[in-house]
Amino acid sequence: MNAAVWLGAGVFFTVGIGTAVFSSDMKQVFGEFYPGVVAQILLKRYFALHMICGVLALAIFCAEIFYTRRRFQKWTFAMFVIPLVIGAFGGLVLQPKMQPLHQTKYRSIDAEERTQAGQQFGRLHALSSTLNLLSLGFLIAYTWRVANPPEPARFISAQKFRG
Repeated sequence: MNAAVWLGAGVFFTVGIGTAVFSSDMKQVFGEFYPGVVAQILLKRYFALHMICGVLALAIFCAEIFYTRRRFQKWTFAMFVIPLVIGAFGGLVLQPKMQPLHQTKYRSIDAEERTQAGQQFGRLHALSSTLNLLSLGFLIAYTWRVANPPEPARFISAQKFRG
């Protein structure tokens, strides 16, 4: 369920919220500055949800290994840790750097400062978008892996029955 919520939030934010906030209708009503402010507020919540779901996935993974005595599955681990790290990087590093650049890009009096802030903001936004798509790819794989677990052993060895 956690994987489905995590993937659903990622897809909804990327396809639904992201496209709606930066649509021509929003820009027509609010101008160029305010859709970016709205997106930053929503991104803050999205990254918080991203990190919560990642920590829950880690807890579930560790509990599953402990209780079922299965061996550590590094690919399954990587499928949810990579999006967790990407979400933490986006929420704790990229977003705080992008907020002042957005302000400078639209509110600065100096044209050269606006241009530099716009270029730097564009690079960080491209990095953020690329990492988001990479994260979604890993979340799709992780959700599929959780929904389709490997088949359990059909036969139990005689060593399991001691009595």
